[in-house]
Amino acid sequence: MTKDKQAPTAMEEIVERARHMATANEGMEVLAREADAAIAKVRSRYTQRLRRRLGGYLLARKQLIALVEKHPELFTRPKTRVIEGVKVGLRKQKGKTVLPKDTDALVDKIMNLYSDEEIARLLEHKYTPVKKALGELSARELKALGIEVVDATDAPIADIVQGDVESLVNELIKEAA
Repeated sequence: MTKDKQAPTAMEEIVERARHMATANEGMEVLAREADAAIAKVRSRYTQRLRRRLGGYLLARKQLIALVEKHPELFTRPKTRVIEGVKVGLRKQKGKTVLPKDTDALVDKIMNLYSDEEIARLLEHKYTPVKKALGELSARELKALGIEVVDATDAPIADIVQGDVESLVNELIKEAA
């Protein structure tokens, strides 16, 4: 055989395998759509029932919080208790961090008091190249910026062109891989 006859034969085999993959994917998509429809029906039925019960829950919660607010002395030690599976009591809130107006002085204090690792955590740099975003630029743009791309080789792919319905199928495929 010559090279001319081998290339079309190989391409025909690739086309045939792609057809098999597409057919198998269509079967999974149909099943995924059926599952989505069934889940939507169940979710709708239970959501309606949950909404009917929500009012009673919210009223009971509001009344319980009002009682805790009225009697904070009952929750000095311990601050919380678990009663019938409900955690009741007082919880220290996070509060709001208010920075001084002179932030330059604050930056100087941080630089003098903390280690380099802590400084990196406490202070934000204003301009830093974002590697992922830069990787999305064209090769010409990267070259103009002086950025080198290494290990950019071609790798074989065989993926289904994705739409909204296929997301579940693709998740299952990723889990199986």
